[in-house]
Amino acid sequence: MIVEVMVRWTDMQLKNMDAKEIELKKLIEGEEVGAAAEFSYSYGPMCFDMNDIARFNRSHEDGLTTIRFKDGDGYVIQVDFEAFKQLYAECTGKVINVLVKEEKKERKRRPKKTDTDVDDIIL
Repeated sequence: MIVEVMVRWTDMQLKNMDAKEIELKKLIEGEEVGAAAEFSYSYGPMCFDMNDIARFNRSHEDGLTTIRFKDGDGYVIQVDFEAFKQLYAECTGKVINVLVKEEKKERKRRPKKTDTDVDDIIL
């Protein structure tokens, strides 16, 4: 099945710094610096065949999924991971067995006994 999703495109621009800013960065960082990189993101539609996907995973940002195609190309799409996982299973007929355990909650530890604990005192 072919689907259309919004894909995140990354744009990088070099920020030109003036001489005073370069000198200040040189004093702070201790080395020569050039132009700083600034990143921005835009979204645009892309169509692809679900059978071309090799693997996918949850992205670092909520609501995004990272997909990798069989030819090695990778994209970040604007689809929630759980929704994409369900769609992938429905489109390809492949069963997804979840082997990931839920994140463990921090266990409460019992306080260590000290010399003055009541149950250690012999009457």
